[in-house]
Amino acid sequence: MQAHCVPRTRPTAERALARLIARRLKELRAERGWNLWDVAERTDGQLARSTIGNFESLASFPSIPALIVLARALDVHPAELLLDPKQSPRDAVATAVLRAADSTIAALAAQLGSV
Repeated sequence: MQAHCVPRTRPTAERALARLIARRLKELRAERGWNLWDVAERTDGQLARSTIGNFESLASFPSIPALIVLARALDVHPAELLLDPKQSPRDAVATAVLRAADSTIAALAAQLGSV
């Protein structure tokens, strides 16, 4: 399963999504009383405990297949790892769009400033 580093140079929206996924993983584990070993065991060897720990500590960003494996292990829909339960789905989408737009505008401004 692939994972990608989450360097500080990644766009703000990507870092925010990585933080949300990390928080949701921790919350869902806590709700079940599971530790990292428990989740790893439920992935049938597809994800190591250290990999899951890296997702939670923001050392790496899970690929889409890894998110699906995690969701199955936690017995939730993959969207539950990507959405903040404190927000309505409509608000979550609006927030994501605004963050992406902010990142894009900032990148364009930086490019224009260097021309």
